[in-house]
Amino acid sequence: MARYVYECLQFNQQTGTCEQAAFVPRTDIPALTTAEVSGILSMVAVCFAVAWAYKQIGRTIRN
Repeated sequence: MARYVYECLQFNQQTGTCEQAAFVPRTDIPALTTAEVSGILSMVAVCFAVAWAYKQIGRTIRN
């Protein structure tokens, strides 16, 4: 799957503006493997679980 970034193709030094920009394919951005995506999602799930448990413990202590 090709990844695209919005890039300035022609920059005017005098005015400091981009005169022509376009979405161009980037090959230096590596694709994530299924294992990497799974690991990231697992870390996010653990963070949410810890936050939820901390909240529940706080409620238990107050009650």
